[in-house]
Amino acid sequence: EAGFLPHFGPRGTHGHLSFYEDEAARQLGCDSVAFTYNDPVIFLEYAVDTAQACHEVGVRSVAVTAGYISEGAREVFFSEIDAANVDLKGFSESFYKSLCSAELAPVLETLVYLKHETEVWLEITTLLIPGENDSDAELSELSAWVVSNL
Repeated sequence: EAGFLPHFGPRGTHGHLSFYEDEAARQLGCDSVAFTYNDPVIFLEYAVDTAQACHEVGVRSVAVTAGYISEGAREVFFSEIDAANVDLKGFSESFYKSLCSAELAPVLETLVYLKHETEVWLEITTLLIPGENDSDAELSELSAWVVSNL
C-alpha cells in the first residue's frame, strides 16, 4: 500500500540540508518520492540533495516540471532524477510568450536532453486549453515534433 509523505521537520543532516523524506519514504514502503506542486527546479539544491538521500535508501525520485531550466542547471538537476513528467504547455512561441511569460525553445531543449542524454524515464503532459493551444494544426505540429525528436 502506498503511503503519503507529509512534510516533516528537520532531523539530522545529509549534506547541508536536513531530511526526513528519505527515511519516511523507506518506512512507508514508498517506491519513489515525487517533487511536484511547485516546479522542483526552483529548489534545485534541495531536490538534488533529497534525491541523493532517497537513492541511499533505495527510493527513486520523480520530477514534475515545466522543463524550463538552463543548460548548466539541467545536467545537475536531472543527474539525480529517475523519472520526469514534463508539462509541454503548448507548441507555439505565442502561447508560451502570452500565457507563460516564457519561451518554448528551452522546454524543447530539455525534452531532447532527457531523451537522448540521460536514462531518465520521460513522460510529457500537454493540458489543452480551448481556444489557446488546442487547434488541430498545433497538436499536429506538436505530435510531429515528438515523433521526429524524441
